[in-house]
Amino acid sequence: MKKVSVFVLMMLVFGATMIFRPNHADAVVWGSVVNCYYVSLRDGPGRNYRKLAELPRGTWVHVYEGSWNNGFMSVFYPDMQIRGWISAKYLSW
Repeated sequence: MKKVSVFVLMMLVFGATMIFRPNHADAVVWGSVVNCYYVSLRDGPGRNYRKLAELPRGTWVHVYEGSWNNGFMSVFYPDMQIRGWISAKYLSW
C-alpha cells in the first residue's frame, strides 16, 4: 500500500510540474532585452499586434529558437507567465 501511495504522489507532483510549465515544443534558450530602454512584448510577430507588456533592458526571457517570423522571435516572460513576440533586434542570447 505504501508503494502505491508514493507512486501516486510522485505522479501528482510530476503532473503538476507539467501543467505549470510553458510549452517547450521548440528549443528554448535564455535571452535578454538589449539595445533599448524598453521593448514591447506583443501578441503577434509585428508592430501592428496588441502590446501585452513593456520589458525594460536586462529583462530575461525564454526565446523559442526557430520561431523567427517577420523579424520577431517568440518568447516566454516568466515574471508575468505570458508568451508573446519581441523584435529580434532587441534580443541577445
